[in-house]
Amino acid sequence: MSLADLIANVQKGDDNSLLILISKFHGLLKKYANKLKSEDAYYDLQIVLIEIIKKNLIQLKKKEDPYIINYIEKSIKNAYIYYSKKERKIDKNEYLFSDFETDESSDKISNIPSTPDQYSNLLIQDIKSIVSDKEFNVIYLNFFYNLTISEIAKQENISRQAVNKKKISGLKKLKNAILI
Repeated sequence: MSLADLIANVQKGDDNSLLILISKFHGLLKKYANKLKSEDAYYDLQIVLIEIIKKNLIQLKKKEDPYIINYIEKSIKNAYIYYSKKERKIDKNEYLFSDFETDESSDKISNIPSTPDQYSNLLIQDIKSIVSDKEFNVIYLNFFYNLTISEIAKQENISRQAVNKKKISGLKKLKNAILI
Protein backbone atom coordinates (compact mmCIF):
# COMPACT_ATOMS: atom_id res chain seq x y z
CA MET A 1 0.00 0.00 0.00
CA SER A 2 1.44 3.38 -1.00
CA LEU A 3 1.77 6.37 1.28
CA ALA A 4 -0.89 8.22 -0.73
CA ASP A 5 -3.36 5.37 -0.10
CA LEU A 6 -2.54 5.30 3.61
CA ILE A 7 -2.98 9.07 3.83
CA ALA A 8 -6.31 8.89 2.00
CA ASN A 9 -7.45 6.24 4.49
CA VAL A 10 -6.34 8.39 7.44
CA GLN A 11 -8.26 11.34 6.08
CA LYS A 12 -11.34 9.09 5.90
CA GLY A 13 -10.86 8.25 9.60
CA ASP A 14 -8.89 4.98 9.52
CA ASP A 15 -6.81 4.86 12.71
CA ASN A 16 -4.88 1.72 11.67
CA SER A 17 -3.49 3.55 8.62
CA LEU A 18 -2.46 6.40 10.90
CA LEU A 19 -0.56 3.98 13.14
CA ILE A 20 1.18 2.48 10.10
CA LEU A 21 2.24 5.94 8.92
CA ILE A 22 3.53 6.89 12.37
CA SER A 23 5.54 3.66 12.52
CA LYS A 24 7.01 4.38 9.06
CA PHE A 25 8.29 7.75 10.27
CA HIS A 26 9.23 6.56 13.77
CA GLY A 27 12.97 6.78 13.03
CA LEU A 28 12.71 10.35 11.79
CA LEU A 29 10.64 11.41 14.79
CA LYS A 30 13.06 9.70 17.18
CA LYS A 31 16.07 11.35 15.51
CA TYR A 32 14.77 14.88 16.00
CA ALA A 33 13.23 14.15 19.42
CA ASN A 34 16.62 12.97 20.71
CA LYS A 35 18.22 16.19 19.48
CA LEU A 36 15.63 18.24 21.37
CA LYS A 37 16.35 16.44 24.67
CA SER A 38 12.85 17.10 25.95
CA GLU A 39 10.56 14.54 27.54
CA ASP A 40 7.66 15.40 25.28
CA ALA A 41 9.62 16.09 22.09
CA TYR A 42 8.74 12.77 20.45
CA TYR A 43 5.03 13.28 21.11
CA ASP A 44 5.13 16.91 19.99
CA LEU A 45 6.71 15.85 16.70
CA GLN A 46 4.23 13.00 16.43
CA ILE A 47 1.38 15.51 16.72
CA VAL A 48 3.01 17.60 13.99
CA LEU A 49 3.16 14.49 11.78
CA ILE A 50 -0.52 13.73 12.40
CA GLU A 51 -1.48 17.31 11.57
CA ILE A 52 0.57 17.15 8.38
CA ILE A 53 -1.09 13.90 7.36
CA LYS A 54 -4.63 15.06 8.15
CA LYS A 55 -4.44 18.58 6.75
CA ASN A 56 -1.44 19.62 4.69
CA LEU A 57 -0.95 16.65 2.37
CA ILE A 58 -4.23 17.33 0.61
CA GLN A 59 -2.54 20.31 -1.05
CA LEU A 60 0.30 18.30 -2.62
CA LYS A 61 0.13 18.19 -6.40
CA LYS A 62 2.37 15.14 -6.78
CA LYS A 63 1.08 12.22 -4.73
CA GLU A 64 3.97 9.79 -5.35
CA ASP A 65 5.80 8.37 -2.32
CA PRO A 66 9.13 10.21 -2.79
CA TYR A 67 7.38 13.60 -2.86
CA ILE A 68 5.28 12.77 0.20
CA ILE A 69 8.33 11.51 2.11
CA ASN A 70 10.29 14.63 1.18
CA TYR A 71 7.43 16.89 2.28
CA ILE A 72 7.03 15.10 5.61
CA GLU A 73 10.78 15.07 6.29
CA LYS A 74 11.06 18.81 5.64
CA SER A 75 8.00 19.54 7.76
CA ILE A 76 9.32 17.50 10.70
CA LYS A 77 12.72 19.17 10.35
CA ASN A 78 11.03 22.61 10.39
CA ALA A 79 9.07 21.60 13.48
CA TYR A 80 12.34 20.50 15.11
CA ILE A 81 13.91 23.88 14.28
CA TYR A 82 10.88 25.69 15.72
CA TYR A 83 10.98 23.68 18.96
CA SER A 84 14.76 24.00 19.33
CA LYS A 85 14.56 27.80 18.92
CA LYS A 86 11.76 27.88 21.45
CA GLU A 87 13.84 25.73 23.82
CA ARG A 88 16.93 27.95 23.39
CA LYS A 89 14.89 31.07 24.03
CA ILE A 90 13.66 29.58 27.31
CA ASP A 91 17.19 28.46 28.28
CA LYS A 92 18.65 31.91 27.67
CA ASN A 93 15.98 33.66 29.71
CA GLU A 94 15.91 31.17 32.56
CA TYR A 95 19.01 32.54 34.24
CA LEU A 96 17.49 36.01 34.31
CA PHE A 97 14.74 34.90 36.62
CA SER A 98 16.18 32.02 38.59
CA ASP A 99 19.93 32.35 38.97
CA PHE A 100 20.47 36.05 39.63
CA GLU A 101 19.13 38.53 42.09
CA THR A 102 19.21 41.96 40.55
CA ASP A 103 19.55 45.26 42.28
CA GLU A 104 16.58 47.12 40.78
CA SER A 105 18.04 50.56 41.39
CA SER A 106 21.22 49.90 39.45
CA ASP A 107 20.12 46.88 37.38
CA LYS A 108 23.44 45.14 38.13
CA ILE A 109 23.98 41.55 39.04
CA SER A 110 24.46 41.31 42.75
CA ASN A 111 24.40 37.55 43.17
CA ILE A 112 26.11 35.04 40.94
CA PRO A 113 24.70 31.56 40.48
CA SER A 114 26.03 28.99 42.89
CA THR A 115 28.12 26.23 41.39
CA PRO A 116 28.73 22.81 42.85
CA ASP A 117 32.45 23.06 43.51
CA GLN A 118 34.29 25.53 45.72
CA TYR A 119 37.04 26.13 43.16
CA SER A 120 34.52 27.68 40.75
CA ASN A 121 33.16 29.91 43.50
CA LEU A 122 36.64 31.09 44.40
CA LEU A 123 37.50 31.72 40.76
CA ILE A 124 34.35 33.78 40.26
CA GLN A 125 34.99 35.78 43.44
CA ASP A 126 38.57 36.46 42.32
CA ILE A 127 37.39 37.66 38.93
CA LYS A 128 34.77 39.83 40.58
CA SER A 129 37.38 41.44 42.83
CA ILE A 130 39.66 42.33 39.89
CA VAL A 131 37.20 43.80 37.38
CA SER A 132 34.39 46.32 37.66
CA ASP A 133 30.78 45.18 38.03
CA LYS A 134 29.96 46.02 34.40
CA GLU A 135 33.05 44.21 33.10
CA PHE A 136 32.27 41.21 35.30
CA ASN A 137 28.70 41.12 34.01
CA VAL A 138 29.86 41.09 30.37
CA ILE A 139 32.60 38.52 30.95
CA TYR A 140 30.33 36.30 33.00
CA LEU A 141 27.50 36.32 30.48
CA ASN A 142 29.90 35.82 27.57
CA PHE A 143 32.06 33.04 28.99
CA PHE A 144 29.85 31.28 31.53
CA TYR A 145 26.52 31.52 29.70
CA ASN A 146 27.92 31.61 26.17
CA LEU A 147 25.86 34.63 25.22
CA THR A 148 27.06 36.49 22.16
CA ILE A 149 28.14 40.12 22.27
CA SER A 150 24.94 41.05 20.41
CA GLU A 151 22.76 39.22 22.93
CA ILE A 152 24.51 40.90 25.85
CA ALA A 153 24.19 44.30 24.17
CA LYS A 154 20.49 43.76 23.61
CA GLN A 155 19.95 42.59 27.18
CA GLU A 156 21.93 45.47 28.71
CA ASN A 157 20.50 48.07 26.29
CA ILE A 158 23.95 49.22 25.21
CA SER A 159 25.85 49.03 21.93
CA ARG A 160 27.91 46.04 20.89
CA GLN A 161 30.92 48.33 20.83
CA ALA A 162 30.39 49.21 24.50
CA VAL A 163 30.06 45.53 25.36
CA ASN A 164 33.29 44.74 23.51
CA LYS A 165 35.13 47.59 25.26
CA LYS A 166 34.01 46.29 28.67
CA LYS A 167 34.97 42.75 27.74
CA ILE A 168 38.42 43.76 26.45
CA SER A 169 39.19 46.03 29.40
CA GLY A 170 38.07 43.36 31.87
CA LEU A 171 40.16 40.69 30.15
CA LYS A 172 43.20 43.01 30.17
CA LYS A 173 42.77 43.54 33.91
CA LEU A 174 42.53 39.77 34.44
CA LYS A 175 45.59 39.17 32.27
CA ASN A 176 47.61 41.76 34.22
CA ALA A 177 46.47 40.29 37.54
CA ILE A 178 47.52 36.80 36.49
CA LEU A 179 50.90 37.89 35.11
CA ILE A 180 51.89 39.88 38.19
